[in-house]
Amino acid sequence: MADDQEPKLEINKFPFVKPDEGIFQIYSNYIDVAWTLFDVTIRFAQIVPLPMEGDKARFEAEENARVTLAWPEAKILATIMADLVSRYERVNGEIKPVKLPPSPTDDKRAEHRKKA
Repeated sequence: MADDQEPKLEINKFPFVKPDEGIFQIYSNYIDVAWTLFDVTIRFAQIVPLPMEGDKARFEAEENARVTLAWPEAKILATIMADLVSRYERVNGEIKPVKLPPSPTDDKRAEHRKKA
């Protein structure tokens, strides 16, 4: 091996074992991160609607889980996710931010305002 080449990092793979109580699974459409000198915490949440406040739609992030990783594992996760997104986009095209259409109640309010 040439001196200017870094050796490939070999990652030990371990078999996954399903615990007796089952696997904890959540859905998340919102994430947030926090960090310290030693680790990174990823907070997973789901955006849920709240009652309207006048004409204003309101939402909150209902936290479902937190995962804390040491920095080396955070870097491995970042590499895995970047590779996964790249592979997905090669097959399906670029992932673009989604746009939320107005709710049907917003349309009805606008119609009522036009009539008034």
